[in-house]
Amino acid sequence: MKFILFHLLLTLLPFSLFAHNPLSARYELNQEDNHWTLNVNLSQSGLEQALLKQYSKESLNTKTTAQLKQLIIEYIKPRFVLKVNGKKITLKDGGLRLGNHQTDLKFILSPLPQKIEEATISIPAFKENKQHQTIFFHHLNGQTEHLVLSTNNDYQAIIIEAPKSKLTTYLLITLGALIFIALIYYLLAR
Repeated sequence: MKFILFHLLLTLLPFSLFAHNPLSARYELNQEDNHWTLNVNLSQSGLEQALLKQYSKESLNTKTTAQLKQLIIEYIKPRFVLKVNGKKITLKDGGLRLGNHQTDLKFILSPLPQKIEEATISIPAFKENKQHQTIFFHHLNGQTEHLVLSTNNDYQAIIIEAPKSKLTTYLLITLGALIFIALIYYLLAR
């Protein structure tokens, strides 16, 4: 029994450490029933650090809980850019739970297309906090993956790359063949 508890603790420990890491945020895109949701888990201290870059401590301390929640939503929404098949997906209604160590948000997203050919993500939230990283989980096209967004990739990534057109592939093959034929002709003509 102790063996099982020990391994369970080792499995869950990284997730509990993440919740309190001020340099990390977790965003997760999920499909629930007939709609898509975005769950966001933020370290309270990382969130406070970012807000203090825009507002004074005195200003934040005078806000009611409702006003503070609104500030957080106004901070998060414009700093989440998901594009699917070239169309921007927006964050709609949502909820927020303030905690002592972690703040959790959940938003409903505007509809995503049934067939996803390309998708990109940009989450520059918290980049003003030095060394911050965002872990973005998604469940698109039957695949579950995660991406780490940081200063290394300017807080953006390609989730699903658009398929290359067959015409482009044929043009590249034709161009390569013409260059090869011209090279052979040049070498034989010498």
